[in-house]
Amino acid sequence: MGNVVAEYRVYLVDRDGHFYDAVPLSCPNDAEAIERAKGLAVGCGVELWQLDRKVAVFPDQNRTP
Repeated sequence: MGNVVAEYRVYLVDRDGHFYDAVPLSCPNDAEAIERAKGLAVGCGVELWQLDRKVAVFPDQNRTP
């Protein structure tokens, strides 16, 4: 049997909280998907989803509170 991968989507979120793009990810598990999604949270926030399950949310790493 080959490696099993799961399909995820990273939604890019603008400063107003609106989704403006989506990036598909294929990862073997949540941990890898989370690491990859976290790296996309530069200049925007991100939400990581697998189908209808919200896996994680990361704020924009460049944004100051």
